[in-house]
Amino acid sequence: METTTINFTICYNVTPNSILSTPLPNAYLVASQDGTLGYIEKLALPHVLDSYKISYKGTGHEQLLEICQLLKPDVLAQKFQPKRRKASTLTDIMADPKSKPVVMQYVNRKLTTFYQILQKEHYPLCYDAQRREPILNSLLTREQEPLKPLISFQKTAEGIHYKFQLGIGEEILTPCKHTIINLHDQPAQLVIDRKWYTLEHVNAKKLNPFLTKETVFIPAKNTKLYFEKFISAILKKVEIEAEGFSIETSSVISSYSLELYYDFFLQKVACHILFNYQGVVFSSYETRKIATDINYETQDITLVQTKRALEAELEISQKLLQLGLTEESGKFFLEGITTEDSYALVGWLAKNETTLKKEHFSIVPIELESKKK
Repeated sequence: METTTINFTICYNVTPNSILSTPLPNAYLVASQDGTLGYIEKLALPHVLDSYKISYKGTGHEQLLEICQLLKPDVLAQKFQPKRRKASTLTDIMADPKSKPVVMQYVNRKLTTFYQILQKEHYPLCYDAQRREPILNSLLTREQEPLKPLISFQKTAEGIHYKFQLGIGEEILTPCKHTIINLHDQPAQLVIDRKWYTLEHVNAKKLNPFLTKETVFIPAKNTKLYFEKFISAILKKVEIEAEGFSIETSSVISSYSLELYYDFFLQKVACHILFNYQGVVFSSYETRKIATDINYETQDITLVQTKRALEAELEISQKLLQLGLTEESGKFFLEGITTEDSYALVGWLAKNETTLKKEHFSIVPIELESKKK
């Protein structure tokens, strides 16, 4: 008779939290058989994992488990207790207009790291998992390709019809026709029909008006105020379709600079080029080709569109390749660099700084591990 081996897997779960209005994470130990996940066994606390002889130290799990602990409501309440006052609950603390943004900044920073690690390590994620149900009922499918915001405006005499859709490959999703859960505002993490996506460029809250209707109508008398308050920031980050507007176009690179940063997924320092089009900046690794701004100087709204000069950008990028860098999707790095010498690109920059400046690159001051290089 064949014996069945039961293994255990650490699964992460996010659960709605009404106090913070954002889902908070926890971790479960889940039984698995022949690679298939079963039911929740216990909370995946360090002492539980040790008792089950499950190795987690030195892996992504160690940091994730710490984040789960730090984001527990009682732990948050203790951390942000007002000084010289009687003990307050997290609800009390969030009701204070001075404390609320401080708490949310901390929570959002931890959640950003939480989702980054999950994506990098491909650990399983569930939404609102229940102990008495198979974990597969709440398991999310991770979609690697990010969602692109597809925004269009149609101007008429009465006002503007504003539509916000989501693009994934060749498919276009209309938000109000799907079940959408906002996991994290920025960078936006969404669940759509049990699939987990990242949304590029836009805060997830911008989707809220479109969860119940396909189009938002902005009356002509409110157009300027609405665009200034809600639309301006979006237009600078995403490509849009506009009908019925006066449009001015520009496509001139006025300067370009090199910026080093620590790439979380490559686990080493990489760099990208920032192309400055007379005040509008595109990164070499971003996919958008047009940026739109609004001109309010005339009585009517005029859209000012900056279109990327891709051939000119390519010529500039070639200069880095000639100096020994490798390029992939607009990111530049030294080939063959391991995590042990992950900061080698800082040395490359120092060695080539004079040449780069002769090629008209300006160098953006970089900050790595809180120290300027």
